[in-house]
Amino acid sequence: MTHPPRGNSGCPGRRGWCSWTGTLCHDFHYAWREAQCVLTHRAREAVEVLKGKGLFVAVASNQSGVGRGYFTWEDLLNFTGRMLELIDWEVDVVVYCPCLGCGCRKPSPLMLEMVKSATGAKDCFMVGDQEADRLAGEAAGCRTVTVGMDERDLYQAALQVLEELRSAR
Repeated sequence: MTHPPRGNSGCPGRRGWCSWTGTLCHDFHYAWREAQCVLTHRAREAVEVLKGKGLFVAVASNQSGVGRGYFTWEDLLNFTGRMLELIDWEVDVVVYCPCLGCGCRKPSPLMLEMVKSATGAKDCFMVGDQEADRLAGEAAGCRTVTVGMDERDLYQAALQVLEELRSAR
């Protein structure tokens, strides 16, 4: 399931992904109420700096709370809408897997590969706070950046992504 992209506003071939809970939003165990949608420190600024440099930004998230019956698709879509509102709708696409035991849940790279295939992405980063995020990113051929370790937040990760892109030129 994806939130529809608003068009490819990023540079061709340059994409960035980030995980949802613990990376973009605080992790409130199976959060689904809009009031639980609280951005992590400098998350909005991180997305703004990436978009300002022309990167396509996607969010990939396992959302098993739907599959477990903890909340509904409508709840998930409302939560997603609130998250996008808080970051001024700067994310190009949101992809999630609500299934249990599904082959596309992270650490599987399938969600990332689906977006890569649809957008023609070549040079990608995966930013996340969990081992599953890193593994999914690596399996999808992305360079990975972990947040939450050594007090690194999403904004610092975004600056690292930009530095690595600058160095690769």
